[in-house]
Amino acid sequence: MNVLVTGGAGFIGSHIVDALLAAQHRVLVVDNLHSGHRRNLAAGATFVEADICDADAMAALFARETIDAVCHQAALANVRTSMAEPVDYARVNILGSLTLLELARENGCRKFVFASTGGAVYGEGHSDSESRLPFTERSWPQPKDNYGANKLSFEYHLDLYHQNFGLKYAALRYPNVYGPRQDSKGEAGVVAIFTGAMLEGKPTRITGDGKQIRDFTYVGDIARANRLALESDAVGIFNVGTGEPTDINRVHRTLAAAIGYEQAVEYIPRPAGEVLATYLDSAKARAQLVGKPRSAWKAVWPTPWRGSATKAQDSWFNCRGEALLRSSSCFAIQAPHHPLTNRISMHIAINGWFLGQESAGSGQYLHHLLEHLPRHAPPSVRFSLLTTEASERALPGIDPVRLSLPGLPKNLAKLWWEQVTVPRAARRLGADVLWVPYWAAPLWQPCPVAVTIHDLIPLLLADYRGGRLQRGYTALVGHTARRAASVIAVSAASAHDVIHQLGVPEERVHVVHHGPNQEGAPAPDAEQLRQISKRYQLPERFFLYLGGFDLRKICTPCSPPTPAIWRWAATPPCAWSSPVVCQRQTQRLHLTPQKSPQNCA
Repeated sequence: MNVLVTGGAGFIGSHIVDALLAAQHRVLVVDNLHSGHRRNLAAGATFVEADICDADAMAALFARETIDAVCHQAALANVRTSMAEPVDYARVNILGSLTLLELARENGCRKFVFASTGGAVYGEGHSDSESRLPFTERSWPQPKDNYGANKLSFEYHLDLYHQNFGLKYAALRYPNVYGPRQDSKGEAGVVAIFTGAMLEGKPTRITGDGKQIRDFTYVGDIARANRLALESDAVGIFNVGTGEPTDINRVHRTLAAAIGYEQAVEYIPRPAGEVLATYLDSAKARAQLVGKPRSAWKAVWPTPWRGSATKAQDSWFNCRGEALLRSSSCFAIQAPHHPLTNRISMHIAINGWFLGQESAGSGQYLHHLLEHLPRHAPPSVRFSLLTTEASERALPGIDPVRLSLPGLPKNLAKLWWEQVTVPRAARRLGADVLWVPYWAAPLWQPCPVAVTIHDLIPLLLADYRGGRLQRGYTALVGHTARRAASVIAVSAASAHDVIHQLGVPEERVHVVHHGPNQEGAPAPDAEQLRQISKRYQLPERFFLYLGGFDLRKICTPCSPPTPAIWRWAATPPCAWSSPVVCQRQTQRLHLTPQKSPQNCA
């Protein structure tokens, strides 16, 4: 689907763009950059710098492009300023929006999704039946400022166009949205404002007594709701919040405790017209936008903000940022630009060739990555899995992207997948990083590439070098690994080989041990090693091989030994005893190396 996103370079709009690209929609962004930034935009989106109030520019855009749906996020959105500048706000939020709506009707768009507001439309929550909390779509709207009145007015226009012209629409009433790319210097968004001030050691201020109740919802959930609304045939007004009330004092306490901020908060007079209590009931959206049972919706709908916070670090890419802990995952509030991508947020596309091939080592590695990565990465980092087949199991936190293979023989199809299909898909999705979790980085690298190299067996072991084609393939992936932005080795010995055998610069090689932590690293304690040797009745010199059914992997490493996996201290040729652990049997081999392994890693 070809989707026009207005305000797509802004805080919420850019996340919607990311969600649409991940779902393989074509995205056209219009933004005048009044409050948005080019750096927020994914590379896969087409950007046009224009103002929605410029009717001629908008008409030319619709004439030039094929637009199936409009996701309208552009607006003037400062509640306080709206009271001082009512004409400007009406010009943008009503007349500019009507320009888009009329063009959408004239050009046969199938859906118009509109960013409305919950708090500003509903006004103050009370105990009476018409304004009881949480607000539902049946609650009586009582705007208390021009911004809320603008949004409500355009909702009426949307319904008129649906009744008279059949144009489907969804007006999404937002709560208080927070997350990456939110402006900590702006007038709205207390989470970002508090965090920015605390990190800089500046005073923080709360209007009134801080007991105002809000519905804080993560921006990724709002982006997902917009995508679902665009893809659904549901029509009408929908609340999109958590339904959990949280007061401003609690937000401040939570952030201060996490950041170590000890300055006292300054309470200042509450401005006239500020809403004291608002939060939303989103049952209608749960029921209609997804069209699945309520239990199935939980995987994609906002989880309530628990209010606990922490400093989080993305250990894989070493991209640090202050973060809130939301359920069991973190999202970055403020973070330095990433050293590989120069962006704050990150979209990582993963080569999923080995999905479902868990009998292979690379398949097991991918299986565990997909299970654990979303748990430990901040939500500002999102993952798309490029795969040839649908997964038989759910992949929480992973967006599967199914791609087709050409009708080629198996080995050629795999080569085409690695060198053509995957990099093309990464570029189309606007990925910031392409991660290949096995030794097969592409020659054409449309974005920074990270590749995991488990070992260099195909390069170092004679029986694995194969014929001319196999040796050519090994040379190709060796060359592409040297061009990668980051190489992940699964052991110190593997890193040694990557540096000294492949010639990858040491600063680009990072060791991430197999397993959930570094307990699998070689034990440096001599006494511990002695006890292990005694327990398993091992001789003074031995190596341990954990292998599969392939006899080449079992036998070839012994003659001669290679520096890829094992560490030995012997200098003269000597006899080695090797307990070989296979999936079917355990056997002990007595071998004599052909040469000294004195330079082994």
